[in-house]
Amino acid sequence: MKLIWNKGLFLTTPLLSYIPFIPFQPAAITLGIVVLINKDYSSKSLIDHEAVHVRQYVELLFVGFVLLY
Repeated sequence: MKLIWNKGLFLTTPLLSYIPFIPFQPAAITLGIVVLINKDYSSKSLIDHEAVHVRQYVELLFVGFVLLY
């Protein structure tokens, strides 16, 4: 795992390939201020995109984010 700090906790990991309840291989998943990024898809634009979701989580809290997403 590689750790990146940019307005949240970003972890680059191959583990997203092994999540059984997701039918496709996601590029990234945001869980509050923690972002899991698939190591094969890591890019500056993806990190910027997920940083927006982190900000939304912080501003709207979990329930607000889920309702608006």
